[in-house]
Amino acid sequence: MIRVAINGFGRIGRCLTRLMAATDKDLELVAINSRADIARDIHLFKYDSVHGRFPGAVAAHGENLVINGREVRVTRVMDPEGLPWNELAVDIVLESTGAYIFTWLIGYSALLGPIAGIMLADYYLIRRTELVGDDLFRHDGRYGYRNGVNPAAMIALLIGVLPNLPGFLKAAGFVASVPPVFEVIYVYAWFVGLAVAAVTYLLAMKWPKTGV
Repeated sequence: MIRVAINGFGRIGRCLTRLMAATDKDLELVAINSRADIARDIHLFKYDSVHGRFPGAVAAHGENLVINGREVRVTRVMDPEGLPWNELAVDIVLESTGAYIFTWLIGYSALLGPIAGIMLADYYLIRRTELVGDDLFRHDGRYGYRNGVNPAAMIALLIGVLPNLPGFLKAAGFVASVPPVFEVIYVYAWFVGLAVAAVTYLLAMKWPKTGV
């Protein structure tokens, strides 16, 4: 019997679990690493929007899952190095989450969104797509601001990032929980950051004043 663990209990992880529950002659699922609580794991596993209702039995035993009478240990570990695969004598680990990559990619988008918002607002709404080329290379030009730093842009960047910060801290595992609204905001981090930073920048630059 090959002992199997699944890292990630999203849609792919749940599908793999269903397959092993249906054909468990040579594979024994011994552990699942999930980010959700046990009640949510059970509900999403039991009721799949694509594959329908799980035909077998699934329940909770403490913080573990019991699938068709067989208990499966459930861990909630963010750091891959802290997963107890050796302790559980796991032979194969099925990696079914991109969280460790996508968490940081979304985190970058939470930063890049506000930058894009500032640039778009400045070029299209304040400059009206008109730039003075020579001033781009002059310290004392109209784009010099304060020693090359535009305070309005820095303020807009900070305010544009702030709504996404709680969601990032939760997704990256720095905090255990945040209000649900911040998790929803974080899903749309790039768009939220872009919109908030653009509006803030326009206000800070006293739009529609031009030639700043």
